[in-house]
Amino acid sequence: MNNSEDIQGTEPLQYWFDGQFRRISLQVARIFSNISYAIGSKKNGEYILRRVPVRYAITDRQVAHILKNSSENTMFTIPMMTIFLSNVSYARNRVQEPFHVDKVQIYEREYNEETREYGKDLGGTYTLERIMPVPYDLTYQLDIWTSNQLQKDQIVEQIIVLFNPGIQLQNSTNVFDWTALSELNLQNIVWSSRGISIGTSNEIEITTFEFSLETWISPPSILEKQKLINTVITNISEDVEFLRESKESGLQVYTPESDLIDRVIVTPNNHNILVEGSKIFLLNSKGNTKNSKGEVFSWRELIKMYGKFRPGISAIAINLSNNIENWDESVIGNIEFTDEENVLIWSIDPLTLPTNNFLPVKAIINPKKVWPGNGLQTPTAGHRYLITEDIAPSQAWPNFTANKNDIIEFDGTKWNILFNSEYQKQQDKIYYLINEYNNKQLRWDKLTGWNYAIEGVYHRGFWRILL
Repeated sequence: MNNSEDIQGTEPLQYWFDGQFRRISLQVARIFSNISYAIGSKKNGEYILRRVPVRYAITDRQVAHILKNSSENTMFTIPMMTIFLSNVSYARNRVQEPFHVDKVQIYEREYNEETREYGKDLGGTYTLERIMPVPYDLTYQLDIWTSNQLQKDQIVEQIIVLFNPGIQLQNSTNVFDWTALSELNLQNIVWSSRGISIGTSNEIEITTFEFSLETWISPPSILEKQKLINTVITNISEDVEFLRESKESGLQVYTPESDLIDRVIVTPNNHNILVEGSKIFLLNSKGNTKNSKGEVFSWRELIKMYGKFRPGISAIAINLSNNIENWDESVIGNIEFTDEENVLIWSIDPLTLPTNNFLPVKAIINPKKVWPGNGLQTPTAGHRYLITEDIAPSQAWPNFTANKNDIIEFDGTKWNILFNSEYQKQQDKIYYLINEYNNKQLRWDKLTGWNYAIEGVYHRGFWRILL
């Protein structure tokens, strides 16, 4: 990335060079830089190791002449490894939109130059324009030069286990570099450069590895500083006075997990609602049905403020979850006016009701007030009850113990705990079941325990009018 002038402006670029081929080749060479071979062992059995030098094969002529001590009679030291880029081909199969420009917004934290520390406030903001890189397939050849079979076996064995079949390379530590990752794959091995030995010739043994690398060559990016965005974000994130006044006036302030900005949740006139069976009552934020003048709240007046009521279409949605933004667990029903100003008739769409994922119970009981033979019919196998108090061994419940909110079941001879509330409080699962006594649905949540799934008070932000 060339950013010497682009923060100040986007002047025409006459020349640029980033050394991308060179960096990739050096990184490939470094993979083999720690290969060693043993020349013997010490008295204690420890190997005596020598590092195998690796060098880029295509060396400048002047450098090569110096390495040979300015003499043609100097021989190379072996073992050694040489690597070079043998082929570069345009990867037609990986071509994407060549004129695509990806824009990324970058936000920095405030940095104090004197203390050299980052603060908590927002610093500079930038727009980065990344131009589509060009795909290329590279072929590298690694030659291993050895003088005997043992040297060759030691070096080759260390290399072949690294590639199964490849190694991932990270070409850059820049988080905005979308071409940072590539993979070097082993394609072929030529075991020996020797043919059948004839006469007294003793050529150096060369083993050749061929590798392929899919990579991208990136053109320069454009980095621009954005001053206007910085000002707007600062005003939003630092409006502490607005949040304080909102809380004092009774508004609900909510901080989503995926957002850094507090939100003020506004429901029509900050009303809560009470759902009881097929009726929905309109309440204020304190749960009252009347205002300070003693007047009953009116559904007609409230709906008129936001739109037109349409019979058979207008509806109310309620959020069953504990997350104000999670409307996946919502129940929707069409609404009708009644003779009572603050009461609506609610016809629930059965397709929006939660699916029952636990066996139904015959009833909800207080085991201290009712038990088999005393307000509870003689149990048969499969009878299940949700209990509202603890059960301790007694004459009413001999040899049986259970906790409040457990579901107990009779198996024909004895009572068992089917739903262990203490265990379920450590889990994150939500259960729904039917109470056969009144045919109403119950909901289990580890935070609130058992409650009626639909009925209850819904605070502002957890219900919506759909006109």
